[in-house]
Amino acid sequence: MAISISETAQFRRIARAALLTWGVALSACTSPAARLEPAPSPAAAEAYQAGLRELWLGNLENAKREWGTAVELEPRFVAAHRQIQNLGLAERRRGELLQLYRRLRDDAPRDSRVLYLWGRLHSDVGRQERAFEEALRLEPRSPWPFLGLGHLALARGEVAEARRHFEAGLRWFPEHRELVLGAVQLELRAADFISAFGRLTESDGDPQDEYRLRLLAETHGSLGNTEKALRVLGQSVARSPGNAVLCDQLLARFLHSGTSSQAVWLLRMLQSASDLSHPSLHRLLMHVASASGDAALALQMASKLPSLSLAEHQLRRRLLFQAGRWIEALENEENRYDGLSGIGFDCEVFRRAQALATSAQSESSAEARLRFARLLRRMGMAQEALIVVRSLEVVDAELEQFLADTRGQLRLEAEWETLAKQRYHEFQSGADRLSLEEFRGQLSMVTKESLGIDLVAGAEQVSFGPLGAMLDPDPQTGGPFARHFFERGRLLIVGRRVGSPPELMMLPALHFDRAGPQNAHLAFVEGVRVPSYLHFQNAQLTGAALHRFAYVDVGQIDAEAQRVQVDLKKWDAEAGRIFAEPLSPADDQTSRRSLKEPAEVAFRLRWHANRRAESQGSSYFEDLVEQVLVHEIAHLNDAHEFFSSKTGLWQVLGAFVRKGFSVAKIEAWLEMRAQCAAILRGRNPHLGLATCADYLPRSRGGESPHATGYEELMERFVEILDREPERFPMLRRDSNLLQQLDRLTASQIRAVAGEIAEDLALP
Repeated sequence: MAISISETAQFRRIARAALLTWGVALSACTSPAARLEPAPSPAAAEAYQAGLRELWLGNLENAKREWGTAVELEPRFVAAHRQIQNLGLAERRRGELLQLYRRLRDDAPRDSRVLYLWGRLHSDVGRQERAFEEALRLEPRSPWPFLGLGHLALARGEVAEARRHFEAGLRWFPEHRELVLGAVQLELRAADFISAFGRLTESDGDPQDEYRLRLLAETHGSLGNTEKALRVLGQSVARSPGNAVLCDQLLARFLHSGTSSQAVWLLRMLQSASDLSHPSLHRLLMHVASASGDAALALQMASKLPSLSLAEHQLRRRLLFQAGRWIEALENEENRYDGLSGIGFDCEVFRRAQALATSAQSESSAEARLRFARLLRRMGMAQEALIVVRSLEVVDAELEQFLADTRGQLRLEAEWETLAKQRYHEFQSGADRLSLEEFRGQLSMVTKESLGIDLVAGAEQVSFGPLGAMLDPDPQTGGPFARHFFERGRLLIVGRRVGSPPELMMLPALHFDRAGPQNAHLAFVEGVRVPSYLHFQNAQLTGAALHRFAYVDVGQIDAEAQRVQVDLKKWDAEAGRIFAEPLSPADDQTSRRSLKEPAEVAFRLRWHANRRAESQGSSYFEDLVEQVLVHEIAHLNDAHEFFSSKTGLWQVLGAFVRKGFSVAKIEAWLEMRAQCAAILRGRNPHLGLATCADYLPRSRGGESPHATGYEELMERFVEILDREPERFPMLRRDSNLLQQLDRLTASQIRAVAGEIAEDLALP
């Protein structure tokens, strides 16, 4: 949910009231005797319900005020505390909250509710689990520890363990809202959709219960009732257009399975809302209006958004072309290409396209438009290229061939994306996995049916380090399959990670002719989707190192840079408060070096990185592109050193495994080396550290090679800071060091990274 900035004074008033009133109420609480959850006073219950009504309407400040009143009236009101915590976490107040609830815990160390509330604030799931278990030991008949442990188990994928906790809680509290809805989440995860639907509909429920409505829509969708799912959410958003969570949920559901006919009635329903001024609603209306054919409204909504995702940026570009605003569409691309020019890359194709846009639009001659369309397709804008030539009256053989090639290209992309998604879902469901050769065979059939020729046969297959195998896109060494895509501004990679199913990546290429170290080929791409092995569904890559090739996804980097800029601007007024966030105290070396509670260190590092980019006449986007590039080139160097064609991937992996390395550890080690190089050699080292901090703690970031490798890099980094305090006098020794990384200068960060690089024997 998009949270508005609150006044610090108001938050602190609530915090002080909670601390003082709870401290008084619990001063005599020394017994761990089990008891049922006490009901709040009527006045506190009414204030809590009033807060929920305000939340439903999107009035977050009013909701916070009502819940603050509930806590003042009833200091043991856990549900109200949870809501205040949720808003505080969204407002980047984790440090304040941890300090507050640590004091509550110290004042009432044997109160189960305090332990539960303190535990749920931690970033580290291990600490959360220990707090919930202790809370359950102290009060075996409280619903909250069961709820916390159930959701932790569910997040780890331990369905049986989650069921044990939810069912144990429901035995004592069969109508407890959070436990019931937690059990619904469990049943959805276990694909028991009928039971989930039964729980949600056995009573009417609160028509303003956002959580229940979202689960009801998910259940309808899982049962195949897409229209019912959309109607549940659409009617809810029409009643509460300011509710960002419902808007985002409806958008995700519509993008997943909505149709153009559903978009028409959904748009009509949304336009009936009383207030159309909310950003989340603008984003939703942009997509629904586009799908229903109302390009003018979609563009109007896009103009109101502070930032666009990569998919939304591409949608707006296509809508501008449909509206005949070609020059404006290319002007929106200018910042990206200027950023690439700023780091030394030739963007001549884009400049030529800009020059041709005016003449192609004004002359409307077949020759000018066809030249313009060819440049667009070369830049990965195949759909826009078709829009440019579709109104031409004279159709000759050259234009017919262009149309056939471009439509065939788009058809291939759609078919292969469907094929890749099918493979992904089979992988997720545990179905038998195809071998790489079997998958190549399926792709071969698709090319025969679409183009009348088998482009896969004879394509060279090469190794590219730990990521698996690919079809070589180099026009000099690849087969007809690779050349087909290279000539049409596309790169298609088919590969398999060790122990994983084949995958497909379709890369619209922006640039091909830049050679990197050791004659490595560098291609800029836009919008890389990896629908198979990554830990995070719908994952996107900012870059990849593949054998002789480094890919830098400028579209994804641009979208990320835009999000960061909006975030930094949004929190600019709060920067002073965020930088003054309380540090976790450190009584010994373990707590001083702990990576468990990163608080807002990634945000603070990004703030410094942005200021550094501005002061050096660069931009955050340029520095981010450069960081990704340095990271991927480091991978290429490692690939040449450890996985050269002379040695062979499997021989090297076998040697590492015999030494005690698992494949996962090897990958994490390579990620650590590459990111260390990015921090040391990149021109904005604060940015490299911020990337690492995003993955902390690893219990939250998952077991991906990046998370594991970055954690080890940060462990080494903090160890040096702790070992040599005289070099870093700006760091407090009585506080956690990780949370103070933003106090280091760029030269200090590089110096520490240099020591680690020397230890890693980086070239």
